[in-house]
Amino acid sequence: MTLEAGRCVKCGSCVDHCVSRALRWMGVSYTDEDLLRLIMEDEHYYRISGGGVTFSGGEPLLYPRYTGRIAQELHKRNIPVLVETCGYFAYENFERYVLPYISDIYFDIKLMDVAAHKEYTRRDNTLILENFHRLAGSAVRVTPRTPLIPGITDTEANLCAIREFLKLHNMEDRHVTLPFNSAGKK
Repeated sequence: MTLEAGRCVKCGSCVDHCVSRALRWMGVSYTDEDLLRLIMEDEHYYRISGGGVTFSGGEPLLYPRYTGRIAQELHKRNIPVLVETCGYFAYENFERYVLPYISDIYFDIKLMDVAAHKEYTRRDNTLILENFHRLAGSAVRVTPRTPLIPGITDTEANLCAIREFLKLHNMEDRHVTLPFNSAGKK
């Protein structure tokens, strides 16, 4: 059996048919009700701390309906919701299912140069920058972030280009740089 990642529909068939058992499912799936029940176990903490719920890890906006349903329920309970995103998502789905129910968004802007962005992430950054532009005019509080990766995102040229982009949206003072974390290095 040959795996073709671009054709994956996450059905699990490859896991079921893997003779060597080298493939396996990772993570935990939750129904809306189960996830909401788990989140609400900390309701008292949210109330006394003024905190809320953050959707992060991977890309929560790949699943806008699911994320939106949970965010809507939290919104009904006056629990703030923050989304961390790389910015690569379908804006129309985000706007319809998620945006009305969140208070904050941490939006990563890694590289301004299109070719460099594609080289390091395998994706063009045009959609990301368009999504940021659209979000800049919304009611949600946007915090632009840049992870500082030595020799890649931390270059003077890249950081200056990001700053100029953020100036267009009057957000250069909100820009947060994230220190490099070498924990993933071998």
